[in-house]
Amino acid sequence: MQNTKILEMLNNGQIEKLKILIQEEIFLDGLKSKPNVKQRYAAMKKYFSYVKNVNTACTMPCIINFEGEMHTAFTNGYSIALTKETSGGMELFKDPEKYFKVEKMVTYDGEAKEIDFNKVISEAKSKGYKLKKSEVDGMGDFKYVFHYNNAYFKIGLLDATYSIINDGSKATVWHSGKYAPMIIKNDLGVCVILPFNYNKEKNGATVIEVA
Repeated sequence: MQNTKILEMLNNGQIEKLKILIQEEIFLDGLKSKPNVKQRYAAMKKYFSYVKNVNTACTMPCIINFEGEMHTAFTNGYSIALTKETSGGMELFKDPEKYFKVEKMVTYDGEAKEIDFNKVISEAKSKGYKLKKSEVDGMGDFKYVFHYNNAYFKIGLLDATYSIINDGSKATVWHSGKYAPMIIKNDLGVCVILPFNYNKEKNGATVIEVA
């Protein structure tokens, strides 16, 4: 949107209309942006910074064998990302035998569906969402969640985790019930996102509905 148009609408007092147009522009810009290797690597480096953890295995990636292929595993206690891509120069957890058996969390239960998570995250951004620690960790003052199959998930946790394998395409999703983890899979890897108990009256977050 041109600055002259924004100024004109401000001068005319069209604040609500301007807000709607800006939200639409942010949403569309998010859909146009296709994630690349550089962005995924940046997501890897930032992943552990959103959750404070004393367990070493939750502070660095580990190379594991998953479904017959070597993957780089990330976990922070609330989510898991398994990617076929390298973690570059990041320090690795050097003993896979002592690492979490994260592959056991990947259970393809429930009906498989396709979801465009770029659309979900873009919609949240159009409503003011920004990835930061409070939107990810367990005790954070989160403001944005998404609702799918009778379960609630934090947008920040999804964003921080899925960004590690995000190739810009729709992903296949499995979710078997309210308290079950969501399994997300694409050509680059797999994510596991844990749900949480959302209290509408207490939390009052912006909810993104996912059909």
